[in-house]
Amino acid sequence: MTTFTNVKGENKEIARQYIVDAIRNTKRKSGEVLSLPASDAIIERKLYKHNKSLTYTLCERDKHEFEKLMNNCRNTFLHNSKFYCGDIGNVILSAERNQYLHIILDYCGTVSTFEYEIQRIFEKGLIQVGGTLSITLSKRGCNENFVEDIERRHRLSSNLPFFERVERATIYFLEVCAILFDFERVEYFPYKDSRLEMMLFVYRRKK
Repeated sequence: MTTFTNVKGENKEIARQYIVDAIRNTKRKSGEVLSLPASDAIIERKLYKHNKSLTYTLCERDKHEFEKLMNNCRNTFLHNSKFYCGDIGNVILSAERNQYLHIILDYCGTVSTFEYEIQRIFEKGLIQVGGTLSITLSKRGCNENFVEDIERRHRLSSNLPFFERVERATIYFLEVCAILFDFERVEYFPYKDSRLEMMLFVYRRKK
């Protein structure tokens, strides 16, 4: 199973700051955050500088990276967090309505890979009103059938480079979910990290 390692790059830092700023602008300050922190929990450490009332459920599916995460969190504010070694999709599947104040999905994979769990977050209202959903997704490796299905449903032309079609299909998929389930987009940041063409989306639940 792939472990994504594209954690560096100036634009990656800008994307992280957008996530942190959106969470800082949330009126409610205490609640649980579900996240994919990789081994260094960079976003979580940034958040702690501004808000010490958040609690965390930290997920990592790669056993080696999970052990590094556990070691890095010892003797820090994260040591009492909930840790889950496995697919975050399992956590999302078992989550209850309004369970999380924020969800941070630093996937770095494509929307077609995570379509079901992203849709479930919107549909089941797993995020509290006012809370945020942050998602980073790659333009590379997206399933062509997913892109073509979006294009058929929305009567979109396919006469574009595939990277542009992936970006457009991702935007359409997320915007439809947001409209249907009362979220609003507060940030969209297309960027290139150390290796990949990426997209950051941040949504806030309205009601």
